Amino acid sequence: MRASLSVQVLAQAGSAGRGIVAALLVLTAAGCLHRNFTPEAPEPPANASTAQLLDQLGRERAAAHLPAAGLVPDLRTIARRGAVSVARGDVSLATAAHSAALDGVQTMGRHIWAFATDCADLNQLHLPPLTVESRDLLINVAAVPGVGGRIFVVIVVAEPGTSSMRAEHMGGGAGGTNPSLEAYVHSATAPGRCGERWPAARRPPG
Repeated sequence: MRASLSVQVLAQAGSAGRGIVAALLVLTAAGCLHRNFTPEAPEPPANASTAQLLDQLGRERAAAHLPAAGLVPDLRTIARRGAVSVARGDVSLATAAHSAALDGVQTMGRHIWAFATDCADLNQLHLPPLTVESRDLLINVAAVPGVGGRIFVVIVVAEPGTSSMRAEHMGGGAGGTNPSLEAYVHSATAPGRCGERWPAARRPPG
C-alpha cells in the first residue's frame, strides 16, 4: 500500500476512527488481515528443556500422522517471555498465559491460544489437545527451569490460514488497544501439574 494512499485515507477518517484506520493500514500492509501466514525458518531452541518439548511435539504429531508444526519466531519470543516471568515468580501461570495470548494477537493480528503449566519432570508433560490434533499448526514454545526444581512451560498457537480478525477490533482504548481484542485471546492453564486435564480450547467461529 502506497504511503500517499495511507495519508489520504487517514485524512478522510473522522477523529474517532483514525486510530482504527491507522491500525488497520499497518496490519494490512503486514499481511495480517487478508493473506495466509507462513512461518519463517525457525531458530534452534534456546535451551535443552525447550528442545525436549519440541521433540515431544514432533513425535506426537508424527504418531498421529500429522504434518510437522510450523514454528513461528515471533511466538517463540512471546512464549519465552511468559515462561521466564513465571520462573522468576513475577506472575502466575494464568497471567502468563493470558499475557502471551494478548501479545500474540497484537503482534500477529489473528486468534491466539496460549497454554501454561509446570512440571517437575518434563517427560510427564501432557500436551494440549489443540497441538496434537490440528492438522495445520502454527506454534512456538518455551520451557524454563525455575524455583523448586519445576520447569515452567508456555505454549503459544496462532490461527492458521487467512486471519479472521475484523477491522473494528483494531485500535482505540488505553495503550492503543481495544477491549474487543479479547475476543481473539484464548488462554488456559491445566488444573493439575504437567498439563493434566487441559480445558477444551475454544475455536473461532466459522
